[in-house]
Amino acid sequence: MALPIPIDDVRLVVALDDPATGQTRDVLVEHVHGGEPILEREHGTETPRHTRYISGENIEIPWPRREPPVLNDEEWDTLRMEVETPTWTPSLHYAPFPPSVLDELRNKFSKYRTRHDPEWVEAKKMEDYRKEYLQSRSLLTPKGELIAMIQAKKKERLDARRDANGNMLMDDQTAGFIENFLKEKVANKAELTGARYGFTGTTPQYIPLFEDIAKYTSSLLVRNASAPVQPVETPTDGPAAKKRKLQNGDTAGQAQSPGDLKADAPLQFYMQDISFALPQRKKLTLEITAGRGFLRARNQTSKAVEFGIHVDKIRKFGDQSP
Repeated sequence: MALPIPIDDVRLVVALDDPATGQTRDVLVEHVHGGEPILEREHGTETPRHTRYISGENIEIPWPRREPPVLNDEEWDTLRMEVETPTWTPSLHYAPFPPSVLDELRNKFSKYRTRHDPEWVEAKKMEDYRKEYLQSRSLLTPKGELIAMIQAKKKERLDARRDANGNMLMDDQTAGFIENFLKEKVANKAELTGARYGFTGTTPQYIPLFEDIAKYTSSLLVRNASAPVQPVETPTDGPAAKKRKLQNGDTAGQAQSPGDLKADAPLQFYMQDISFALPQRKKLTLEITAGRGFLRARNQTSKAVEFGIHVDKIRKFGDQSP
């Protein structure tokens, strides 16, 4: 009757020669490790190729000797001559296997597949293009399509008037008007300065008089600037427009010069969709009236002039001349 034995009770027994007595006796080996040399074994044997040693002693433990199996040739065995005869020669002109074999080697529907058929790739591209077109398209009424067409044409006209950096380009007429205005202003200032210095050079005794006149004129300018200006209201048939509040508490109408600021006058230059930050952030139409008139801003919806200034009151930054 067979009895079960725990694996921990199994030991390797090795016959070793006792160096003291010279007798051979069986020794229990607890730890074994493998190492070199790696030997070549006969074909068909199950003996491992490595050499085993007793750990700590480096004593070689020989493997049990096993006889190689006897192999007999049978009728169904392939002859050596047939095995060594080449029956297929690879060629670059033909594929090594039919293309359908690829689907058997790799999963055709795998999500990790990176190589696809050209027809499948083209079909997927068309699906993506169609999805992008449907997402970009919105349902528009005939009125909405008309508004979209008008906006597109308006954008094309504005883009045509911009340079490569996106800045607006001025036509020759506007550029000539600005250039002539600056030249005339510089000429008038130079003429006035030359006359003043020429007169005081010939009559130096009048220099204190001119200084007193300049001080008095400066005081008048300061007094006029601090006093509120009453605007001239033009009668209209519609309801009265609301006054926009400024930062100093005055209304937009009180900050403008009276007279013909809001009057209809021929324009020298205008530009739409100009963004203003003060007194309120919005887009207005910038206008310059002809004949050294006003630089003003007009509401694009109500067509009303909201604020402006006379061209002669525009000064270059740092210019302290009256």
